[in-house]
Parts: sequence; structure tokens; C-alpha cells
Amino acid sequence: MRNYKILLPLLLPCFVFAQNAKIVVVEDSCQVEFPKDKSRLEIEKKAKGCAIVNALENAFGRVIISGNSTYIYNLQSGDSVETKSVFNMVGNSFVNGEVIGILTEEYKTISGYRIMGKEKEEVTDLRCIIEIKAREIIEMPVEFIAYTLSRPDKNYKSTSFHDNDSFYLYFKCPENGYLNVYLDDNEYAYRLIPDRYLAEDYEGGVPVNKDRDYVFFSSEPQDLYNIEGKIYRPVEYVLLTDKIYDLNRFFIIFSTQKVNRPPLNEHINPEIQHRVESPKGLQSEDFQKWLQKLRSTNRDVWVAMFNVTITSEY
Repeated sequence: MRNYKILLPLLLPCFVFAQNAKIVVVEDSCQVEFPKDKSRLEIEKKAKGCAIVNALENAFGRVIISGNSTYIYNLQSGDSVETKSVFNMVGNSFVNGEVIGILTEEYKTISGYRIMGKEKEEVTDLRCIIEIKAREIIEMPVEFIAYTLSRPDKNYKSTSFHDNDSFYLYFKCPENGYLNVYLDDNEYAYRLIPDRYLAEDYEGGVPVNKDRDYVFFSSEPQDLYNIEGKIYRPVEYVLLTDKIYDLNRFFIIFSTQKVNRPPLNEHINPEIQHRVESPKGLQSEDFQKWLQKLRSTNRDVWVAMFNVTITSEY
């Protein structure tokens, strides 16, 4: 049974949940197997977590990760909408809401049978019926500035490139913090910042200072990355494609604290190794899962993403 009741928004001090976030009262349930070798307390916890996930998904939509994108699937209408939102985690599931309070919870033991081969086996399930007050998660706007350049000059903003073109990244933030940048081709996500030289000292992100204009991947003297008097020579990247038209996505991750990076692999894409040495990376869906987990557990992380096109004359 699923019931919804929209409440008036509350004035909340938390910066992640905006004052116009939808608040609902919703009831849902979940039934799980109750094996004999498990305690009732353990199974109640499992059933309760599952029921909460069901309630949040039916109230605010199901989170679906596909390639380099994340979608909210509306269980009532069947519509899917791509989203940039941060999500909460309940158990191993990403959800688009937060439980404010549990209003009621009830547990029922259900006995039955299942057929195993030619034998009938007795089984016991535990069902949790729960009513919660929940709040939808609303993403706060990103305050930093980031965009790609066709030349190492902040005035040459561009999102259209050709195969084997160089590119640069302009970045400016309102407070001191750390920067990580990934480029995702919908199959693999490559870590561009920190690059293979900076990563030795700054695995959790490269330090960036507030109100400073950065042009990354440029070897121009004024753009060289300087930390405490140590100058780092940048890795200069090019965009590649084996298609007539390709769409890649940048993920700009700014945080006020260092972050734990995902597991990365060398030579993640063997198809381009004959053309150029590629940065370390991981599968696109694994990157999305890492990013959502990072944002759900770190409230001082902001992410901007934008697409660039790459064309060739094949």
C-alpha cells in the first residue's frame, strides 16, 4: 500500500535541502526472507531498510545510473529525467530523499512453502509496513565557474572540437578548496585533474585559491601551476574520436576538503593506446556510483558537468 500526503515546506537551516523542498508522508512495505540462521533483529533491520527505499522511490522517483548519466525514474508515470542532483544512500541504494521521521512501523511474520525440485519446503518471510515523513533532496546551485577553451585564453570558450584538437579548462572558485576533473565518453571516465604528475602529491584533489583565474592544461608561463613555490609542468591533452560525431562529458568536482578518489586503472581504453597515452580511468557506471556516493557522504562537494562535441572527417 502506498499513500502520499504533501506537507507545507519547513524553514530548514541545512544548506543541502532548499526551503522549497517537497515534504511528504508516505507509506510502503517490503517483504524479505527470514532464514532460520538469522536473528529477528537482523531481518527486521533489512526489511525496514528495504521498505524505506521503496517509500522514497515511490515518493521521489528511482535513481538509475546508465553510462555517464544518472536519471530519476518516476514509478507512477514511467518517465525518466536526467539529473545532476546529489542523492542520499540507504543501505546500498541511492535515493532522492531523506527520512525526517518514522511515524509508524509494523512487522508481520508470513509462513509459506516453496517447491525445490519435487519437494515442498517451508519458508518464513518478514514483512515491514512503514510510514515515514520524508523530504526531497534539492541541489543547491554551483557557485564556481568552469568551461572548456579552444585556446589557452579564458575568452576562447568552446564546447565544439575536432579530432586531435587540444583543449584547455578555465576555472574560478569563490573559496579555497580542491579540484578534481574527469572526462567521460559514456564508456570510460578519465581523470584529467590531478594529472599523472600532480597525483603524486595531491591524490585528493589539486589545491585551488579563491578568486584566481586558472587555465589548466596550458604550458604558457602565466598558466603554469604553482604550489608553494613549486611549479608543475602540465600534461597537455587532445580530444580523440573514431566517430564522425561524438559527445563527451566533463565532470568538474570542487570540494573544500580533499576527497577519496575511486579505484583507477592504467590503459583503461585499449582502443586508443595506439594513438596516444591516455590518463588513468574507470568504467563510466563505476565512476557515477563513486560520484554519487561521494556527494551523498560529503556535503562540501559541488559538481558541474557539461558536454563537448568532437567531430572527425572519417
